Amino acid sequence: MLDYYLRRGWRNHGSLFFRYNMAIMDGRMHLVLPLRVDVQAWRPSRSQRRMLRDNLPLQAAFGPSRVDAERRSLFGRHAQRFPVEGRPQQLEDFLGKRPWKEPCRGVECAVRERGRLVAVSYGCVGADSLSSVYALFEPQSQWRSLGIYTMLLELEWARQQGVKWYYPGYATYHGSLYDYKKGFHGLQYYDWEERWHPMPKGGFSDGTEAPKVADLRSLQRS
Repeated sequence: MLDYYLRRGWRNHGSLFFRYNMAIMDGRMHLVLPLRVDVQAWRPSRSQRRMLRDNLPLQAAFGPSRVDAERRSLFGRHAQRFPVEGRPQQLEDFLGKRPWKEPCRGVECAVRERGRLVAVSYGCVGADSLSSVYALFEPQSQWRSLGIYTMLLELEWARQQGVKWYYPGYATYHGSLYDYKKGFHGLQYYDWEERWHPMPKGGFSDGTEAPKVADLRSLQRS
C-alpha cells in the first residue's frame, strides 16, 4: 500500500498520509511537484562524489528507526534553524510513536563524527520503494551539507537493497528552498494526472511547459 500511495503523489508523517498540489511560500502560490529517483539510473554527480569524499571521516550506520534522548536533543538544536512561527515541535510529529514498524518498516541512517551524533535521516520502506520522511542535522556541521549527504547514503543503501524507487519528497515548479532535491540523476516528477516524467536537465528553466493542474489558474486568480 505504501508503494501505491507514493506512486500517486502521497507523503506520510507517521501514520498520517497527505498530498497537496499547491502551496503558498513567501507570499506566492507554488505548484508542488512530487519527486522520485530511479535508483538503478542514479549515479552521483561530480559535486556529490566530492561531498562523499569530504565526509569520509564520518561514520554512517543504517538500522531500524529510533527516537531517543540523543535524537531528541539533536532535533531540538536542528529546529532552532527555523522561524519561531514555523518551527517543528517534536520529532514524533514527523515519525509517529513507533517509527520502526508503523505505518510500515522504518529505517534510519545515523551519522556520527568521533562518536557524536551529527545527523539522522528517517525513511519508510515499501515493497519496491524507499520514502525519505525526515532528516535532521547538527547546525554547527551545516558546512558538510549533511541533509544532501544522508540522501546520497539513502540512495546507495536503496541500490544495495534492490529498491526500485527513491522518493525524496516534494519540490516546486518554480525555484524554492526545496531545489536541492532536484539535483539527482534519474529524477522524475509527478504531473498529478497519474504520470511520471523525467525531470528536464536544468529543471524547468529551459522553457519546458509546466504540468497542467486543473485548478492552478483559478487558485492564482483568487
